Amino acid sequence: MTSFTDLDTDPSNGGLYMHLIQPTRIIKEPGKIIQPGMSVVKPGKFKGSLDNRMKDYHSSKYWHFSDTKEPAFELSVTISHLILDAQDLPKEHRWLISGLEDKLIELVKEKFKIIRKIGKGKSEYHEIEFTKIEHYIKVVRDISEELNKIVQLNVGC
Repeated sequence: MTSFTDLDTDPSNGGLYMHLIQPTRIIKEPGKIIQPGMSVVKPGKFKGSLDNRMKDYHSSKYWHFSDTKEPAFELSVTISHLILDAQDLPKEHRWLISGLEDKLIELVKEKFKIIRKIGKGKSEYHEIEFTKIEHYIKVVRDISEELNKIVQLNVGC
């Protein structure tokens, strides 16, 4: 597990990430509203480079403040973590990223106290009970270690 701010290079062969969103203004994304004061986790996957995946988040097309329509990502995400870097995952096994994303979402639901899901359908946004950042980081580290062990046991990398 690595904080995005600590990354030396752009992971370019896929992986998993998680954002902690704690806005001070209302954020809208198609089908979702995140209110000020909420602590919301957003796990996800990327199949190419992380930088390319993040371009969507940095645009106002997705996360934007409801009052100004300006992009909300940079001002609302407390911390983002690279949960799994698939750089060493052999190309023939990269299809596993989708299944590992399902496991990531399952672990989020298991290890955090979920208050509610944000949005309908297959939304990956979950409001969590948040006490302090150190506890949050420990839970994220545990999730990352569990997912990386699954990869090691099943693929050997």
